[in-house]
Amino acid sequence: MLDKDVIILKNQKDRIDLLEGKMEQVTYAISENKNKVNEIKSDIEKIYELTGIKPYSCSSKPSKPSYDNREISVEDTDYNTLYEESKIALKNNEIDIYNLTYEDLLEPNVIREIEEQLNRPVERREKWSNDDKVIVIAAVIVGSIADMVFSNRTNKLTGSGYKAKITDGGWEFQKSQDSNFSRWLNNFHIHDKGSPIDFQGKDFGGGLHRQLSKGHDLFRAIETIINIKNGRFEGVVYRNGVATKVVEYSNQYGTPYNTMSTIEAIGNYLKHMKGDFFSTHSLPIPGYSFFREASNRDLRIFSANMYKAGFNLKNVAIQGISTLSIELILRIYMAVKETERIKQEGKSFNILEDYSNIDNIKSVINSAANPKYREMFLLAHSLVTAVNIGKVIIKKAPWEINITEIIMTVRYFIPFIKDYLYRNSTQAILDRNTAEIITEWEDMLMRFEDYDKGIPMPNKVLIIE
Repeated sequence: MLDKDVIILKNQKDRIDLLEGKMEQVTYAISENKNKVNEIKSDIEKIYELTGIKPYSCSSKPSKPSYDNREISVEDTDYNTLYEESKIALKNNEIDIYNLTYEDLLEPNVIREIEEQLNRPVERREKWSNDDKVIVIAAVIVGSIADMVFSNRTNKLTGSGYKAKITDGGWEFQKSQDSNFSRWLNNFHIHDKGSPIDFQGKDFGGGLHRQLSKGHDLFRAIETIINIKNGRFEGVVYRNGVATKVVEYSNQYGTPYNTMSTIEAIGNYLKHMKGDFFSTHSLPIPGYSFFREASNRDLRIFSANMYKAGFNLKNVAIQGISTLSIELILRIYMAVKETERIKQEGKSFNILEDYSNIDNIKSVINSAANPKYREMFLLAHSLVTAVNIGKVIIKKAPWEINITEIIMTVRYFIPFIKDYLYRNSTQAILDRNTAEIITEWEDMLMRFEDYDKGIPMPNKVLIIE
């Protein structure tokens, strides 16, 4: 399909290019003639000087040349006539009018400049300030110290259960004394007795019975509630390398378990989990039962040893103080920075004054949504995670791994990588270019007193003969 505008513009461009080429030739010829005239003038002056003859002086001014034979006419030409003339002219110059595009109206170097401008990468909105760097370093230091203190399962603050060590001969355990804090938390170890999940018959008993079956696995809460409702215990034990499912309706003493309604079973389960959480050995990490029931014996042993070494939900939560400290430090800093920014922009936090002020409050509360702030969170948590992992490797203490820091690192890494991929995507470039074009177009329209009338097509066209 023919684009009439392109055909007209292409023909006019070719004619202008031809005229510019001729003008360059004329300009060059004038410059050359001027140089020759200057040379002749210099020679004449030397002759006058050698002969002593005075230069001839003309009293009258030369007449101006007449250009009556050169005219630039303005003719009344409608759009269709101009199109037909342009089409014929382009065909005479052997130009394929059916494949013309707007790119044919521009020089290659101009097209390259436009492409470079349009395809330039989308820059990050905000750069880090020196204050940002300092506060991240401070958060990392505080978080690392908290991790080192609270990841130790045997110190005065967190000590409970067993002191573990891995040697060339394997895992070694030594009973450790509960800390005052651990004994205080034990006061909240309160729940109803006689629950099926506390079955301690053969292969399922002992102080570490919670990791021997799926009843205390929070990831399998629905199964556990159903079993409590039906007064049933279910577990898996390996005998001679073969998994055997064990189902019991009475405890190790032969006392039948009570059945109850669904609501009662849910209440019993929640109360039981809350009480066990505060006990010395607490609850195993959610998902542990899948390792405990795995066919790989080494994996089952590793899971049991990790729980015995203190890798439980209470200790992981306490170790999360490192994560909490980083979040508090950075969020307070970001809230202060956002508040300063909003005030500098002359905005308000008074929701009664202007409904839009709610957005200002949200920007302070949800400061982590800012890409730059997300990077700060990611860097702080990832550095503390790296310190923790290094310590675990050096000490050979996998039970001290900081789960909360790993979770937060992943939590901030996902939006970070999504933002990075988007900023380097074609879609981001198109969005940026569209926004810039719209802004420039609106600015241009504002320059007209009445842009609703549009820009009319001129009735007269300048024809250069």
